[in-house]
Amino acid sequence: MATVFGTILQGINRQSDDKLNILTINDSEKLQSELCRTGHNLYILKVKGVRSWNTGIRNMPDNCKEIDQEQLNSINFDLIICQDRMRHYEILAEFSVKFACPMLGVDCVLPTPDINQFQIQALADRIYDNSVCCSKFVAQGWGLDVKDVTVLPKSVDTDFFKGWIGGDSRVLTNVDFYHNRNMVTGFTIFDKISASKKFKMNPIGNSPGFSNQTKNQDELLSVYNKASVFLNTSSWLSTPYELIEAMSCGCPVVTTKTTDIVDIIKNGENGFITNDVEEMISYIDGLMKDHNLAKSIGEKGRNTIVEMCNPDWNKQLFNTIDRVPVLIVS
Repeated sequence: MATVFGTILQGINRQSDDKLNILTINDSEKLQSELCRTGHNLYILKVKGVRSWNTGIRNMPDNCKEIDQEQLNSINFDLIICQDRMRHYEILAEFSVKFACPMLGVDCVLPTPDINQFQIQALADRIYDNSVCCSKFVAQGWGLDVKDVTVLPKSVDTDFFKGWIGGDSRVLTNVDFYHNRNMVTGFTIFDKISASKKFKMNPIGNSPGFSNQTKNQDELLSVYNKASVFLNTSSWLSTPYELIEAMSCGCPVVTTKTTDIVDIIKNGENGFITNDVEEMISYIDGLMKDHNLAKSIGEKGRNTIVEMCNPDWNKQLFNTIDRVPVLIVS
């Protein structure tokens, strides 16, 4: 049975090569897959109203397991990770106190445009033992002091996401609830480019009535590798994983010039970046007509992601478990 004493004793006896037992609530299969690449055990707590792991996004790693609340007491946890300070914090904070278990906060999303500064501040004031943000822009979006957080960029498995060939003569987008979240996804831009009738559009993603999600990770890879161009239209999203996946494959990208995307894309070098729809259309047209240009841009984009995708998650995990849980002493 998991107890405070058991958690403390486990910490005292822990060896440097021991696998950690980590508790979280399902939020981002893409981030969770990256955490699993550390080799530690990730337990996904089933919570009412929160969807289960979606294998259409990522295959569930062998060292990841979904558990019910009844199973919590059979595991001595070393660490809790909260990926959503709005919806998951209160639930996980309770277990942090119950098990005397430190909590790592990971912010990879920006506060939504519909919440005000008072609400953002209230959420930012939620206490973690250690905080990671995927970019300085995200930290600042939450009103956090960049000096108090560790910046670890979003990453993907670059050994899996590779192999672009292109040639399908279509513009690929990959967005969930695309038209329903226009305020952050920029669906209006997609609409304008589609209305130009210059290109065949290939939208994928879980957007009921508009597009469908790929069945699995292998199908997703195949779609990226056949796409002539990948288009990102987001207006208020931290650099989308889908943009990183496409670049990792070597697919040339055209994207909006927003949020922290500007820290990754250098216009005309490893992608094309602009907020002008006519310029977007011109960039897409150029890539469609010049395969050598598309290949060169795609290769440089992949190199950018390979260099970027080496965050030291192990360091942050162990930095967190070496601390006295702040919710216990506060």
